[in-house]
Amino acid sequence: MGTNGKMTEICAAMGLINMNHLDEILVVNERSYTANKDGLAGVGGLRLLSLMIPKNVIVNMWL
Repeated sequence: MGTNGKMTEICAAMGLINMNHLDEILVVNERSYTANKDGLAGVGGLRLLSLMIPKNVIVNMWL
């Protein structure tokens, strides 16, 4: 069974507007990820996946 991947016009418009701020969004989201990773580092029984991402690569997980 497939899915209908169509986007509403309002969602598309919001996405286009946010493209102007993509660099800022990526920086904030990566900073949040790093803060969470560092804050959870000492929690016993918790293991986070390690990421080895080259600096010249943009990944979509920050979105």
